[in-house]
Amino acid sequence: MDYQKFITQLPTLYEDWGTDTVKPKSPRFDRVLEQVESMTTTTVMQLLNFAVECMEEGEYYCEIGTYQGSTLIGALLDRDDRHAYAVDNFSELDDPGETLDLLQQNLSQFNLKDRVIFQNQDFEEFLLELPQKINGRIGVYFYDCAYDYRSQLVGLLSIKSILADRALIVLNNSNWKTVQQAQKDFVVAHPQCQVLLELSASGAAYPSFGNGILILSWDASRRDRPSSAKARQQMTPAALRSLYPLDELARHQADLERLYQEAIRCQQQQDLDLAQVKYRQYLLWHPEAVDAWLNLAEVARQKGDNLEAIAALLKALEQQGNCSNIHDRLGQVLEQLDRLPRAIAAYRKAIDLDANALKTYDRLGQLLQKMGDLEGAEKCYRQAIATHPKTAEIYLYFGQFLTQTDRIEEAISIYKQAVRLAPHKRECLEKLESAIARRESH
Repeated sequence: MDYQKFITQLPTLYEDWGTDTVKPKSPRFDRVLEQVESMTTTTVMQLLNFAVECMEEGEYYCEIGTYQGSTLIGALLDRDDRHAYAVDNFSELDDPGETLDLLQQNLSQFNLKDRVIFQNQDFEEFLLELPQKINGRIGVYFYDCAYDYRSQLVGLLSIKSILADRALIVLNNSNWKTVQQAQKDFVVAHPQCQVLLELSASGAAYPSFGNGILILSWDASRRDRPSSAKARQQMTPAALRSLYPLDELARHQADLERLYQEAIRCQQQQDLDLAQVKYRQYLLWHPEAVDAWLNLAEVARQKGDNLEAIAALLKALEQQGNCSNIHDRLGQVLEQLDRLPRAIAAYRKAIDLDANALKTYDRLGQLLQKMGDLEGAEKCYRQAIATHPKTAEIYLYFGQFLTQTDRIEEAISIYKQAVRLAPHKRECLEKLESAIARRESH
């Protein structure tokens, strides 16, 4: 792997390199994210894609943690002579079969299925078995899995035996102190390994480099060990504190809880910039906190930062994938970004998970109507009525659709049913009177 070429030419592939607004010059990765549900960014996809380009003949790309395949697709996009080994453990998700099917569909859609050897298993087992399976060496290793210290270090220790003589190691989530400490300990113990580039992000799920990217070079010919003084400098206090006694951890948790409450107060007071910073800081320590991800997504949405909102919602879905409300909110943000097929899929998933998601029926119906699929929109509203035949609100949604498509007589009939169901609801009567007046005016 020509990591010198990689590090020299990488900045030329981006606009605003070195800033928070950095983005690839090529739009091809945007097209991938329009079709694949993802927790990554186009900046990360471009980085991996160029890393794969810099591999030499006989080398493979290895990815730990694929989810639905966005980074895997990004790495191999337009690299027709490159192949990959990849792993993820979908048994930990709410619907492992569905996620595996989506991954396979996404790989097929981009003509990559024959170039990827994927295993649905624990990554440690995968790495232990890989040396016996691979016919070559790993030129680029990308780790995007568990971010605890042990998992990070086990991954690095397991992959080193099959790295090419010159290889690239890319670690995601480098904002995490545990990731930083694992990398530092590995580098101290292995003179072949050096830090090549640190691409920090302003916070969790940031639109540039996600939660931070750390790039290491591996050169088998390198033998110079760091001095003892330099080795001592490789300590990350926050990571080492994870070994502190329980009373120390309790005090730390109290500080984090105060930070979270401060973030909530800032959000309530519409100090969105500060709220965003505090939620990001809190989530670096508590990535399992669904409510915090949802709050961050809402803050980002209010600021018009829809990419971060999507990233935060996807993080929430990692923890609570069977929550209809999160899928509905994801659909709304995707719709704002004009990623309409993915928005439709999100709305449908929300309805599948909760047939009582009345507003989602209407959002889906309106979006299908907007896209010209009037038959699909009508089917959506009729499905809602069949599921909730005694709910006036659904009839109002359907009546509005019929009115907008100039089916006034049918709209009047639907509004009459709404009035019968909710005779004291003023909106029902107003909609009926408006439809009748429109018919008479014609």
